[in-house]
Amino acid sequence: MANTVPTTRLRKINARRARVVDQAEALLAGYLGEPIATEDLCAVIGVSEVTLRSAFQRVHGVTPGHYMLRERLARVHEALEQGEFMNVAAAATEYGFFDSGLFATCYKQQFGEYPADTLKNALVRRVS
Repeated sequence: MANTVPTTRLRKINARRARVVDQAEALLAGYLGEPIATEDLCAVIGVSEVTLRSAFQRVHGVTPGHYMLRERLARVHEALEQGEFMNVAAAATEYGFFDSGLFATCYKQQFGEYPADTLKNALVRRVS
């Protein structure tokens, strides 16, 4: 007979993971422009790093740090597409990216184009 976790217990574990991730997401939303250490996030939520990482891995398939990176990149992308900034550097620093080369590389990996191209296309759309 296989060693399995009873269904009720598994549901409780998954519900707890979802609550941990929900709490973390709510906190992270307020810190998109500044770095927040995983251990600080854990202290506020009241869970261990292992618990937080495990919950994010299960819910989003990535670590909390990678989730935060994706969220910040998405916000910059949206801001550039909306033409909220007149230059990439201003948008990047607004969301906590201070190394322009690393930012551009991560952005291109996520969106398939450089941030300057996103901004240029947005500005062209505005004019036409």
